[in-house]
Amino acid sequence: MQHVKSFLCLYIARVVTIDDVAAHFGLSSETLRKNFYRSEHVTIGEYIAHLRVEMLKEYIRIGGVSYKYACYAVGLREDSGARLFHRHTGMTMSQYHAEQEKLGNVFSGALPRTTTSAKPRKQSKKAPLSANVNR
Repeated sequence: MQHVKSFLCLYIARVVTIDDVAAHFGLSSETLRKNFYRSEHVTIGEYIAHLRVEMLKEYIRIGGVSYKYACYAVGLREDSGARLFHRHTGMTMSQYHAEQEKLGNVFSGALPRTTTSAKPRKQSKKAPLSANVNR
């Protein structure tokens, strides 16, 4: 079932139903469900939900995107993503972000700025490095 898990990680935003996943692997949905549960000891639906929540957490920690975009990136609408997140974590995405920020686990997204008063470099009149290679 590792190949199914890998597929889900790569294409989570496109996974609409378990039937879609089963069709991709040429299995019936019932066979996929049974085999996945036997192998992973969790239903494929629970695994997909867990994967989406973990990916949402990662988007929140990295920052730089709205919660709406993060939900769409994992294949959910904003309202269903918010409900799923709350059901699995017991907190809203905003609460999770604030908690992670207090712990120092949130990337601010701000890169160091260069001063705008710096003058641009003058271009050298020497030949480019590629011209000096054959010497």
